[in-house]
Amino acid sequence: MTEPTEERPLVTFALFAYNQERFIREAVEGALAQTYSPLQVILSDDCSSDRTFEIMQEMVAEYSGPHEILLNRNERNLGIGGHVNRLMELAKGELIVGAAGDDISESERTKVTVTTWKSEDQICSIHSLVKCIDENSIECGFIKNPYINEFDNPFSVVNKMAWVTGSSHAWSRKVFNNFGKLSDDIVNEDMVIALRSSMTGKIRYIDQPLVRYRVNVGISSENIKSSILRIKDIPYKQAKRKLAVLKQYKKDREKIAYNDQLVDLINKKIIEEEINIKFIESGGKLRLVLRGIRCGINWLPLFKNYLKHKLPTGVLLLNYRLRGL
Repeated sequence: MTEPTEERPLVTFALFAYNQERFIREAVEGALAQTYSPLQVILSDDCSSDRTFEIMQEMVAEYSGPHEILLNRNERNLGIGGHVNRLMELAKGELIVGAAGDDISESERTKVTVTTWKSEDQICSIHSLVKCIDENSIECGFIKNPYINEFDNPFSVVNKMAWVTGSSHAWSRKVFNNFGKLSDDIVNEDMVIALRSSMTGKIRYIDQPLVRYRVNVGISSENIKSSILRIKDIPYKQAKRKLAVLKQYKKDREKIAYNDQLVDLINKKIIEEEINIKFIESGGKLRLVLRGIRCGINWLPLFKNYLKHKLPTGVLLLNYRLRGL
């Protein structure tokens, strides 16, 4: 492995995998094909129940390239937040390039990302345009992050719960040095790191597809028509995840000196999401819309949620299918 220098710092490419035996080979091939050096490649499995880890082991045994390879398997399933924390313990690089076990990173991804990272001081996060592929690796469009103009303002990040593009995300070690570990219930680490980066530095977007992002291979592969309960379960799960992110926002804000008004906004968003959760649990009671308005919550999202519970079942299921949920 090439020795680190000031011009070529050691970078960690961290691949997170869980029950992805069908796609993991292509994901690992993308990791090992990275042209940047010096590079530590961590292949980490979150206690999969399928052959994901065995395939990773086989590929590491066959590898003879220039990168330093570290193979890890968690003794128990940690979930996304815990898995990210574990990877941060193992990572040696000052920049961590994250990748999922069902996506494919282009060989130049790390090199292009590092060039952007070193182009300015205080860049804490970098993400890019991604090319979409289906379960058969057939290209099916692009995803461009809708929040690329919001990240200079932490208030906008919180208000819109803006996320960096997680599938193409790389972050500086300092966003964990400054704020510590993620809570175990965090699923949307791309939202949490977005605010951390916005409060302490810069976020930069590369308008070039550096990752092939696999769509409709998770819960979207389930038979939605037979899952009427998911009309409640999907928004309930999303609301719980947002609440976890908001509580992490609050915890992170307490660790640095930043505008107190940001705490007020976070607290307001927490109340809004707590009401939203109770609203879903109740099956869409109008009185909770009125309660939210009395608490100073914007009436529009509350009313939208109310309407969702009153729309015909078929319309909601079609909406979830189109959104890949």
